[in-house]
Amino acid sequence: MVKENAAADQDKTIEYNRCTAVLERERELVTKIAGMQTMIRKAVLNRQWVDFETRMAALEQIGAQFEDLDQERIRIFASISGKHGEDAVGFYALASRFPPDERQAITGVYRSLKTETRKVRLESGALMNYLNEASLVVTGFLEAAFPDRKGKIYSRNGAQVHADIRSMVVNHHF
Repeated sequence: MVKENAAADQDKTIEYNRCTAVLERERELVTKIAGMQTMIRKAVLNRQWVDFETRMAALEQIGAQFEDLDQERIRIFASISGKHGEDAVGFYALASRFPPDERQAITGVYRSLKTETRKVRLESGALMNYLNEASLVVTGFLEAAFPDRKGKIYSRNGAQVHADIRSMVVNHHF
């Protein structure tokens, strides 16, 4: 009986460590994403388009890493639930299996992760709204200024170019 309890406690400790490690790594990535979004927002507001695409690509890579970690977290939660003969359970049902100190620590990490994720989503939504509005303004300006083009944009060589959010130089001097 004592050996069974010790083995069960050891399993819970391993489960706790696996869950906490994944949640901590997710939180670190969300913090990186937030920092990258701040840099992108500042670059957009200051019209610094040079590194925009590079930063967006870096942001996509971090997002892909986060998605991989999130899938790992889901697998860990499902395997823990499966060990207890249950279907996949939510985070708080899973956390309730841990001792009070561990439960409090892991729920703190989880809440912090959720808070940071919401902040990132809000920032991302605000930035995308700004970029969409800016794109609409430029498109409206080009349609009004050049009605004969019917909203089409052409390259220096005369080939039609797809109008997207890339920077556009209307007039420049060297």
